[in-house]
Amino acid sequence: MIYTIALGENSIFSGWDTLLTENWMSPTPSWRTERWIGLTTGNVYNDSDEFMENYDGSIPDTYQWEYLVSINFDLNGGDRNPLISTKTINQLSTVSSIIKDIPNPTKKGHEFLGWEIVGDLAWDMETTTPHGYASSNDLNIEEMATTPINLKAKWKAKEYNIIYNLDGGENATTNPTGYTYGVGVKSFEEPTKEGHTFLGWYSDADFTTEVTSISETQLEDVILYAKWKANDYTINYELDGGANTSENPLGYTFGVGVKAFKAPTKVGFTFEGWYSDADFTTEVTNISETQMEDVTLYAKWELNRYTITYELDGGENHKDNSAGFAFGEGVEKLEEPTKAGYTFLGWFDAQTGGNEVVKIAKERNEDITLYARWKQNPQEPIVNPDKDKENPTENTPNDNNTVINADESDNGSTTENVVNNPNVAPEFNGSTANVSGSVQTGDETNIMTLYVLLGLALLSGGMITRRKLKK
Repeated sequence: MIYTIALGENSIFSGWDTLLTENWMSPTPSWRTERWIGLTTGNVYNDSDEFMENYDGSIPDTYQWEYLVSINFDLNGGDRNPLISTKTINQLSTVSSIIKDIPNPTKKGHEFLGWEIVGDLAWDMETTTPHGYASSNDLNIEEMATTPINLKAKWKAKEYNIIYNLDGGENATTNPTGYTYGVGVKSFEEPTKEGHTFLGWYSDADFTTEVTSISETQLEDVILYAKWKANDYTINYELDGGANTSENPLGYTFGVGVKAFKAPTKVGFTFEGWYSDADFTTEVTNISETQMEDVTLYAKWELNRYTITYELDGGENHKDNSAGFAFGEGVEKLEEPTKAGYTFLGWFDAQTGGNEVVKIAKERNEDITLYARWKQNPQEPIVNPDKDKENPTENTPNDNNTVINADESDNGSTTENVVNNPNVAPEFNGSTANVSGSVQTGDETNIMTLYVLLGLALLSGGMITRRKLKK
């Protein structure tokens, strides 16, 4: 309540006293004070008598009845602070003048925004203006209710940053860049990285502590490290009957690949390379570090061909005998060569001894040399009788024949001189040694046997001749 007192003309102090006594009564006992305060001079008077006693009538003034109001502070979940307690203020005080000396309250995970009158205005501590209002005018207590004032602390939950270390990956768009105290983060989405599998979020670069959520009570910025594993892929080999080498890998890892492949093996075939398709259109020599799929490799083979070398020993080969053969085909029949005066005994795998070869097996996978083996054909003996004892005809054996000289003895018996061809075996016919047959080339054992038989035949023939002479 404000009263303005002015000194008028012809006024007497008693009249002032009467007026003040009559009208300056305490407006209501609930204000708990009876002081008057001059708004211009600042003079304070507890009652009208004191006012009249001290008034000198020099200037007019406006006086205001002082009253006291209690201010209660609600911390709204903040930490208790003994410096923040109920205050009593008078009519001339302002809210900012009271709360500026009160320390800001604190609350875990929150930022203090200011005090607000419950159900009404709030003040910003930095500007001392009502919270949410642009006006810079402070609010006088006189403008507020005369009942106790309740101020409530206004809070805002703090926000913290989330930093993602993706190591080359790409984050999910739904992953938050921050979180609020009291809310946290319940879960995170998986990021992606080409050629890798995500193994989780971790709080450290050594990947010792995995993070699946952020607690509602966490109070700091968070750095998350994405853990990755390079993907592994399978390599399948289509060998078409071949055998792979253990050096060829069964798979590869993204970022590593395969620099080169080893050749497999297949009996009777030559490896022509690895291909990515069964039609052998695209050859594969390695797998790129950036490839990201299973791989199937097809082995390409070339059928081997082998050479046949014929050692004819002066003979002539048959026109149908092949100069070579393919693996898996072989040669079912070897034709006979020819040689004048000789009989073909067969094909052999060695010049002497060895094994006879009548065909080449399909599974043979190497060159072969065949040796023709011959037997000389037998020749009829040539007999040249010379009855002129004084001028006997000398007979000389030729290269192939056995020559028999027929001599007649004095008693009319005939002596046959046998000159043996070393290649011809003797035949026995009574007392006469007839030589016929031939020796197989290269058979030294048979030759020795023939020599023994020939000696026996000559010895037997000589004995028969002597018997005839004696008779």
